[in-house]
Amino acid sequence: MKKSIYLNYLLAHLLLMALGGVLMLLAAYTAAADASPLWALTVLPMAAAAFLAGRGLRTEDMPAAIDDYWNAAIALYVVSLALLAALWKFTEQGAVIFANIWNLPTAPALLGFDAWLGSLPSSGGPGYFALLRSTERYHDLILPVMGAVLAAVEPLCLTLGFLSGGRKTNNEEKKTNA
Repeated sequence: MKKSIYLNYLLAHLLLMALGGVLMLLAAYTAAADASPLWALTVLPMAAAAFLAGRGLRTEDMPAAIDDYWNAAIALYVVSLALLAALWKFTEQGAVIFANIWNLPTAPALLGFDAWLGSLPSSGGPGYFALLRSTERYHDLILPVMGAVLAAVEPLCLTLGFLSGGRKTNNEEKKTNA
């Protein structure tokens, strides 16, 4: 039964990859991804979609062990982090393409946060944030940390979706029948 939990997480991630791909196509079509900090708000519909995907894929015959769901969420998060590390550390075309495809659920929001950081009013002198975005530290530390935080949203919301609902345990059923 644990395999069904992991398969449901994988299926939900594939659905969210498709939604992220649609949002990226929309961003490319409207040419707003390069400059609009509003794309950072796509984290909200992606989180809601993850919750609804988890809730929709949940079945009554799935095991009720909460630890199994959290373990599957952690596994999904670790894979996403490993692929984010591959995205920024390896320059091989195949690894970068696979990492970009796997992380499509977080890509629109990451573009938005990157644009938001570039649009912040400068408090450190003229063009301070633009200068920060052009540094190696930004690309090696700040952008991956933003990606890691965004990658945690999907497994968390999926797990909350899978665990939501009114499942009764055997003890609760005995109390209501008595």
